[in-house]
Amino acid sequence: MSFVIGSDEQRVNNGHTDEGVRRKYEFTGDTKPIIDAEGKGRTLRRIRAVRDIPKHNVPAGGTGGWIESEDNLSQEGDCWVGGESQVYGKAHVTGDALVTGGSVVCDEAIVCGLSLVAGSVRIKGRAKIARRAQVTGSACVSGQALISERAVVANYAHVTDQAVVMGDARVRGWAKVGGNARIEGRSELEGYSIIGGDVVLSGACVWDRAEIKGSVRLYGSASICGYSVIDIEDDGLSICADASIRDGARIRYADDILVLSPVGSENGTLTAYVGIHYENDEEIPAILVTRGCYKGTLDQFEQRVKRLGQRFAYTTASSRRREAYLKLTPAIRAYLTPALERLKAELQEKQGGKCHE
Repeated sequence: MSFVIGSDEQRVNNGHTDEGVRRKYEFTGDTKPIIDAEGKGRTLRRIRAVRDIPKHNVPAGGTGGWIESEDNLSQEGDCWVGGESQVYGKAHVTGDALVTGGSVVCDEAIVCGLSLVAGSVRIKGRAKIARRAQVTGSACVSGQALISERAVVANYAHVTDQAVVMGDARVRGWAKVGGNARIEGRSELEGYSIIGGDVVLSGACVWDRAEIKGSVRLYGSASICGYSVIDIEDDGLSICADASIRDGARIRYADDILVLSPVGSENGTLTAYVGIHYENDEEIPAILVTRGCYKGTLDQFEQRVKRLGQRFAYTTASSRRREAYLKLTPAIRAYLTPALERLKAELQEKQGGKCHE
């Protein structure tokens, strides 16, 4: 016995397609007219499983979401479109992937492998969700972006352009990744952070309102947070080890930052860079320093080291470390002063007035 389902005119014989693939779903007869982003009218049709799909707990006879044609959802594998999700245009769901909730997959997007798209997600353009990647919440993946391996994009995050998120990377909050950026390893992006240009994060953490563009490489357990801006215009910048850049950084050139390691009693990392120091609601250009939990200006750091030397009885080892810090501060000041003067000049030009010294 043979029959035709809907307007696809794909002939089916004894529960198999012409290609000999056992059918997984059929159309229920329910339709839903929609208008896509380009103003084009489309008619979506609800699907119903004709066999059990245990991987996604879908029994035979269970209804699924909406697709425009059988080109949108493969009859092979255990891939499924559930809930009120919609897949249309030239978008394709294949492998064992699951699209569920109220998600939309459209244009020429691909969802494949064992990936999960759930919630109110939007996958559009030529974006691809592959392997075991997960896109959840109200996240959006567009352009030619790739989310792969075990990466997670969640909440209201947006990944676009030619960006790649892979490995065990996490992009959450309202974070945005674009350009040719590559987020890999155990990197984490949160808050309202923005990553663009040719930035590579490999195990690094960026959160709050940090913005990184240009040619920047962050490796290891480097972290950037607060309202920091890194936009490299020269040959590029690589930051590794345990470097920590916090609120206020304004880094445009590779010599705007200095990372020293090992330093101190824990053989940690001291990070010095030019930026904005906020004091009494004023924005003051300064050389900023982070070391462990400490963050302040270079002058404040130097004064802190001197005060500690006066308050405590130091062992020979701690005394040596204190002296080392006191010797480091003039070297840091000499190295970063040209960058600080450049920042002051740039800010003065933008403000068209006096810049705080």
